Amino acid sequence: MESSEIFETDKEFLQSAIDGVLTEKATKIEQEKFKIESEKDKIEFEKIKLEQHPYAFTAVVKMMYRMILIHESQQPLLGILWKEIPEDPVKNFEMKTVTYGTVSAPFLVTRTLLKLSREEKKNFPSAAPVLRENFYVDDVLCGAASLMEALKNQLSNILKKGIM
Repeated sequence: MESSEIFETDKEFLQSAIDGVLTEKATKIEQEKFKIESEKDKIEFEKIKLEQHPYAFTAVVKMMYRMILIHESQQPLLGILWKEIPEDPVKNFEMKTVTYGTVSAPFLVTRTLLKLSREEKKNFPSAAPVLRENFYVDDVLCGAASLMEALKNQLSNILKKGIM
């Protein structure tokens, strides 16, 4: 049996199969190779998408994670225990915003952008798809055939609706 590649859609990585046997070492190498190739492909894809438009802009949403408010009922779940000195009693601080670096932060930010895009599609028809398709963490990269002012204004206004 010759060497072949197997694509597992549920795990999103390539594995090498040699003689029908999957080796752990080959799996790790192929996983890393695929991750690198995937990132390169994403960057190339974004560049190609952007080159199709005569006008383009990039933007960074400053302190994006700190601007997304956590629902009041969920705030007790994101707490910080704090002591100034060992003898002090423990103080519990509840977070009111998404905290960068927590496991749930990327999900919460992505979910907020998707929800905002769906809810404001009628009010901001140009900006809503940008929220769904052109954000990477807190960066936006997009283009259009006409002047960007309308899109920039819509994007700014739709993000304000989401308190960003």
